[in-house]
Amino acid sequence: MFCTSLWLSRWLSRRRKVAASISVWVCWSIVCRISLVAAKKPVYSHRGHYSIRRVQLLLWYDRPIRRDLLKFEHFGQGSPTLVFSHANGFPPATYRRLFQAWGGAVDAPLLKPLTTTVDEAASDTWWRMAEELADWLESQPESRLLAGHSMGAVVSCLAAMRCPEKVAGLMMLDPVFLPTRWLAPMRLMPKRFKVKQPLVAKTLRRPHQFDDHRGAFRFHRSKRVFSGLDDQALTDYIHAAFEPNEQGVALRYSREWEAHIYQTAPWIWPRLRRLKVPTLVIRGGNSDTVTPASWARIGRLCPEAERIELPECGHLLPMEKPREVAALMRGWVAHRS
Repeated sequence: MFCTSLWLSRWLSRRRKVAASISVWVCWSIVCRISLVAAKKPVYSHRGHYSIRRVQLLLWYDRPIRRDLLKFEHFGQGSPTLVFSHANGFPPATYRRLFQAWGGAVDAPLLKPLTTTVDEAASDTWWRMAEELADWLESQPESRLLAGHSMGAVVSCLAAMRCPEKVAGLMMLDPVFLPTRWLAPMRLMPKRFKVKQPLVAKTLRRPHQFDDHRGAFRFHRSKRVFSGLDDQALTDYIHAAFEPNEQGVALRYSREWEAHIYQTAPWIWPRLRRLKVPTLVIRGGNSDTVTPASWARIGRLCPEAERIELPECGHLLPMEKPREVAALMRGWVAHRS
């Protein structure tokens, strides 16, 4: 069924019969939903809302989905314990000063780009990372406090939608909730055009090998994206992101993985209304990731979520203002308890 519809869709598309091609995929989606209901198969959903991506995974993948046990890096001790998911390209130790300011224990999962090769990357990588986190949460005896930055915020959000009973609270730091006008072209264009997009192309060209950490520091110190970080924050990033090898130091989080994550960001907006856990969202006042329009849209879709805008910082607010961000997080948790 899938092979037939795929072939027919491509055949119609080549002949510019776009409407007919779309109708084939709509029919296929309906068949998928009916098949899942009949087979009583579980899907990645919240309270019965089916996801076409999960239908695809369940119905036509020839191999089972890999669900490796999550690996963690641990920081600090004491309560409350935070489960913090890192951003794209920023391993957990990058947030050392934020974790110190938090004052309690932090369990930081190592998401797929830090534990697998880019050969295992898939178009639904964000969803798979969320599933792995949700599987781990469901194995815990008590509900946990989730937090994340950028990509990690989205992964934590999707996991909270799947198992809200296991989430005591969710704190998202400048999540990647991209405007549809940005996201749709990236998701729909062929891969040969995706890799030519400025952000993706720049990521794939970045140096991944240096003689030592000092050389890596000097190179990144002049880059605009790190201009808001002081020397200590940048040093934390360099030591977290680069590990020793025979030639010096190399990126631990590969540039190919980083570029792949940029190309496969999920369309989160239709699902935000399903978020039913206590939520705090913090945006950097100068962020170019959460635009003012997206910020307002989050407020409309999640009216019960508390939103805070932190001035004079950008998308990297956990590294630019770790004490202020940690104070907001601790204050929100204390107020709720």
